[in-house]
Amino acid sequence: MIGTGYVPTADAALHGIVNVPVDLLLLFHSRINLLVSVTDENTLTRIQSRSRRYAPAEDPTDQKGGTLRPLNTSIAVYHRLVVSDADLSWLPNVERCFSSPIEPAACRGRLFR
Repeated sequence: MIGTGYVPTADAALHGIVNVPVDLLLLFHSRINLLVSVTDENTLTRIQSRSRRYAPAEDPTDQKGGTLRPLNTSIAVYHRLVVSDADLSWLPNVERCFSSPIEPAACRGRLFR
């Protein structure tokens, strides 16, 4: 998996980018390799992970580039999340059209009160 890290910036010229109106600046790329065990259909266990960090101008697809980080052998268990209508209760102004028997076409334009 390849991830990225960004930082906000108000002045891109301070970071060597002139005449480009940006509000985010690429800080790094990270290539992450995971060794996982499938416990059951809803659970993965990470046994090991190792990452390689790349500077913004480096190519994160280069497997020999960047800086190799130490091996992480801490165990982490990941459980599948099953979303329900109760999980959406923090959205007080959204009608739950998608969980009703109303046809999806009839729901268009009705998501906000």
